[in-house]
Amino acid sequence: MEKKSSAELCIEFCSITNSDFSLAERTLRKHEWNLEASLDEFFSTSDATPANIAVLSGSPPRKRPRAPCESAVPVIDLSPDAPSTSTAGISANGGVGGSTVGLTAMPLDLANGKERPDVFRIVSWNVDGLDDESLMARTCGVISEIQLKKPDVVFLQEIVDTNLAILQSQLGTAYLLRTGGSEGYFTATLLSRETMQLEDDNIVPFPNTRMGRNLLIVNALFDGIPLCLINSHLESTKDAAEERKHQLADAFVRMREAPVERTVIFGGDLNLRDSELRAIGGIPSRIVDLYTVTGSRKECENTWDTQRNVNAMQKVGRSVKKIICRFDRLYFRPSETRCALLPLHFNLVGLRKAPSSQKFPSDHWGILVTFDRIFPS
Repeated sequence: MEKKSSAELCIEFCSITNSDFSLAERTLRKHEWNLEASLDEFFSTSDATPANIAVLSGSPPRKRPRAPCESAVPVIDLSPDAPSTSTAGISANGGVGGSTVGLTAMPLDLANGKERPDVFRIVSWNVDGLDDESLMARTCGVISEIQLKKPDVVFLQEIVDTNLAILQSQLGTAYLLRTGGSEGYFTATLLSRETMQLEDDNIVPFPNTRMGRNLLIVNALFDGIPLCLINSHLESTKDAAEERKHQLADAFVRMREAPVERTVIFGGDLNLRDSELRAIGGIPSRIVDLYTVTGSRKECENTWDTQRNVNAMQKVGRSVKKIICRFDRLYFRPSETRCALLPLHFNLVGLRKAPSSQKFPSDHWGILVTFDRIFPS
């Protein structure tokens, strides 16, 4: 029987315990990547619940500074990272034993004397370019959020010529921008010029879309870590459920078929209902929902909320009852050769109204996921 990689063991631990990746990694490493022993420890603790995962890990709170958070969505750090002195670790080839990999302080890149990044951040956000009302002010609100959070990668949906021009003007020096089209509205993926290196990009149209939808696939390096970044805006409206399910299944296939050495992140405005996900058999093996594995905090669950977001309320009308949905999602497939990124935080962005406007930057909240960077010892 083929030995499972450390990443696969982390995923299996999370799926069984409903805990987060960082706790999985710490517990498995403590038991030298023995899944059965790790599960025994987890379930032998009577209060082993997601609410107190941080307590179970037995380490002091992490001291690393984090990006500022929205006051309405406080960060709850579920993953302490006190350095481990155990000789057990994640091997360089993703397995157990041999040359170990541990969480360390930010090492210097000896080639240029700079500190290497210790976290990886990705934002995904439908920025509602189809709504002309206050579009320039709202786009400035989007830009402000990106400049504040400083993500390494940004997935945007509903880009049009107007907000594209503003984004290029204000973010062009800091980010390399690739688009998933040029007519009507489309997606865009932004790569930090400081931390990311573009390898190639490709647009894969959905064959039966009636709305011009596709997959924007970007292969890039983050501090030498090969990533496959898949940005999409799946078919909209409840009536398009069948086509949307086909599109989601197609995206999952591409995640699973990506080269094993690449860490894969797919997401965007998926317009997804949980029943549609169940209808295609759920999330495939080795792929995880980043909202789930980072703790499933209820205050971060829904990205379309007609009660909290006045932009969304105006779209449906005040007479309509409250509608809340988790349309925007990110899925993660770790590399099979080495576990270099571990999901840590899931947060919402865009909760402040745009400058000089009574509108939020979009009718969707954006999502921000932070990963821990694992450095070779």
